[in-house]
Amino acid sequence: MIRREKFTEVKILQNKTIAVEGGLTQIKQALEQAGFTTVAMDQQGNQGDFRNASMIVVSGMNDNLMGIQDTDTKAPVISAAGLTAEEVVRIAKERLH
Repeated sequence: MIRREKFTEVKILQNKTIAVEGGLTQIKQALEQAGFTTVAMDQQGNQGDFRNASMIVVSGMNDNLMGIQDTDTKAPVISAAGLTAEEVVRIAKERLH
């Protein structure tokens, strides 16, 4: 039997989309396992779905978000540099809950 609190948390997380920079496969998978919806950002700075994302996760290797000067989003950006996948999930839950 699923506790109501856990079910509510999963439902809230499913409504949150996180854009994840290419190459962060383990982080993308961990976010999905935690109940988040993810969209990929390709290396050419494809701006497709990520403008509507609740949060953006980048590798931290490129200072200007993959060549995009103006992301036109108010979503928080997490630099995954030096963080484990579990730490990124924890940060995402804290900021988006």
